Amino acid sequence: MIRTLLLILAISILIKLNINAQSTWQYIIENDTLAEAGQDVLELDDYLYLASSSRCQPNAQSCVMVRKFSKNGTIIWKSEFPDLRHSNENLIQNYKGNLILTGRKNEISDPQRHSFYEVDTAGNILDLTHINLPFESNLNYGSLIRGDTLFMYGTGREDVSEEGINVDALIVTYDLQKDTSSYEYFDYGHNFVDIWDMRLIEDGSILFYSRHSRQEYTGDSLDWVVERLWPDGHRTSIYNQPYNSEGGVSVPQMEYLGDGLIALLFPNKGLLNRFYPNIRIINLEGEVVLEKNYDYVKQNVFDYTADIRRTNDGDILICGRYYAEKINEEDLSSSANAYISKMTKDGTIEWLRHFRTEDEDGEPIWSGFSSMLSLSDNSIVAVGNIERSPSDLLIMKLDEDGCFSPDDCGGGVITDVEEVIKVENPSQIKVYPNPLSKDHPLRIELSNIIEINGGLLASLIDVNGIQVINQKILNQSTHIDISILTNGIYFLKVIDDKGAVLTTRKLIVI
Repeated sequence: MIRTLLLILAISILIKLNINAQSTWQYIIENDTLAEAGQDVLELDDYLYLASSSRCQPNAQSCVMVRKFSKNGTIIWKSEFPDLRHSNENLIQNYKGNLILTGRKNEISDPQRHSFYEVDTAGNILDLTHINLPFESNLNYGSLIRGDTLFMYGTGREDVSEEGINVDALIVTYDLQKDTSSYEYFDYGHNFVDIWDMRLIEDGSILFYSRHSRQEYTGDSLDWVVERLWPDGHRTSIYNQPYNSEGGVSVPQMEYLGDGLIALLFPNKGLLNRFYPNIRIINLEGEVVLEKNYDYVKQNVFDYTADIRRTNDGDILICGRYYAEKINEEDLSSSANAYISKMTKDGTIEWLRHFRTEDEDGEPIWSGFSSMLSLSDNSIVAVGNIERSPSDLLIMKLDEDGCFSPDDCGGGVITDVEEVIKVENPSQIKVYPNPLSKDHPLRIELSNIIEINGGLLASLIDVNGIQVINQKILNQSTHIDISILTNGIYFLKVIDDKGAVLTTRKLIVI
């Protein structure tokens, strides 16, 4: 009997470990001849489809690579699509159970064509379509499908001359049922205008976010504009923000959060031309509802923010590349890590995780995320690259807290993860024990650098977002009675007298 119980216990532990191992995983695709970087993720029928920019053999020209994964990280198939050059993001779409891959025709001598593949879920090419456009150097930044219509957006260069350039925003549409196409240039009177992001909203209208520049680079940007394209084809301007000369964003991304709210990755002043993420939430009337900067991470700075996505409950994920070491005017960090962060719609930053990859000698290697997706089970898949020579593809499946395993944020190749905090150093706020028993108090210790002034609060929130304990912090060392809690996961927030969250910690009560 005892042997039987031990056997059942051992099997249960193995099953639990296997489930945990499958819930989070990572792939680093190394190849001595091909450079790869993740570009987009699609969830379809309990599988993941990951698109990356690559170089196809034997001529090593730019192309798109797609891999199909099971949710537990098993590769089902991979395939190259050599006639397509990747766009910035949103290059893989679901159309009636098949995949649509969009980009530019992969031929320098014929740059004016937008192109797309239709591919079934077994990786078989069903169709390849090239759309002729009258002008050269048309750039496809992404795509969106509404009903049977495929929208591809970006820029269209109308004229190149000694006097200068004239490039307008471009939307190409293709009827997937009738096999007909059309295009529209939006002439704003500026030298260079490009549409960077596009989202569908509930009534069938489409939001698009464009950047207006004097030249072809961000440094001379004029403004950032959000417009609405209605189902009948007319468009209205929702929001226009003049250029902030003290900062900018290299990739002005947008996400529709539902309930009439739009999240914008917005220009913000940075340090040494490195910019902090700045999320501005507006409604469909163009009114600013909320703005949240990430500039409180004083000892760190962000190299870039590449993508912004909504979670299933309408909150915000951002990802990109993050300097993990303190920098100043004389000393930039020698490496940067891939990062991902979550922010609620009310402006609370729940967490920030960054993941450092090291070489065989323990030296950090530059890495970054390009895109991500919040899956139906609330876990997160992020794709990017590790900047070796050539570049390696980085794919990570994280839990909903951005962690690499259910109980912590360590393991595997991942060697460094950090909670987001407002103070200079994580050691200035200590929270222990963790995990903890409800029969013992939770202890919070603050360094002398943090001023209390009777205004700090310790707030404990359960997984449903309900505040279960709210207690003032009156001393540098505080005990909190948690005997009323049931076993489970909670989040501790230390909040200052202005309502700013100094730190958020995940706690496990056993």
